[in-house]
Amino acid sequence: MATEVHLEFFGWRRSGLYANVTDTTLKHGRLRATSTVTLTNELPPNESVLGDLTFDITGPGDVEALKAGAVIHMVPPPGSVDFEETKCAYVELAEPDLPWRYTPQLAAGLALRPWIVLVVGTAQEVTLHAGGRVTLTQTVLAAHDLAASARWAHVQDDRDRPGERMVARLLSPRNLNPLTDYVAVVVPAFNSTGALAWTIATPQIDLPALLSWRFRTSTQGDFPSLASRLRPATPGPDFG
Repeated sequence: MATEVHLEFFGWRRSGLYANVTDTTLKHGRLRATSTVTLTNELPPNESVLGDLTFDITGPGDVEALKAGAVIHMVPPPGSVDFEETKCAYVELAEPDLPWRYTPQLAAGLALRPWIVLVVGTAQEVTLHAGGRVTLTQTVLAAHDLAASARWAHVQDDRDRPGERMVARLLSPRNLNPLTDYVAVVVPAFNSTGALAWTIATPQIDLPALLSWRFRTSTQGDFPSLASRLRPATPGPDFG
């Protein structure tokens, strides 16, 4: 008998440290927070001092790479040659707060842009370079409008076992074509000043490639759509 799994999805997740941010004006691409700190002398005369500590929170410009093991799953797997073009490519991350950990913005209710995004394009649109860099052209940038990037990441949790199977995903919104070679790459969505890395009008941009792989789509149609075309044949006189 199959076991039911009750899944819950959340728009974002990150440290409660951001609750200490009272001014969203960026300093060198970072949010600044203030926390009240109490220093207490545990020896006589047991005096204490209360004060406010102001500090910067690490921003996207401070990150050079993803550590090994940060990405635990890629869909489709690297080198796939028959990915269904009706589905979207995505990556799963080991730490559920990673997509929003360095976002230099505060959440607006249920929405928060991730600081990294997954971009998918053809070899003409996505050019990988030595040294971990990638060039993205206008067509692939326009297909990944960062104004909507809060929709491209989520956290999945098991309602019956909260926190035990939690995983974060980055998805590419790109509509895929059949029988086409694609390059998938994870890139920063913000620059070192904390501004969005591109707009749909940006002609071309060079960015760090935090992760990349290649895949190819199959013929048009996924299994459900192809199966729906099946029709029973008229049996002949010898059909028994």
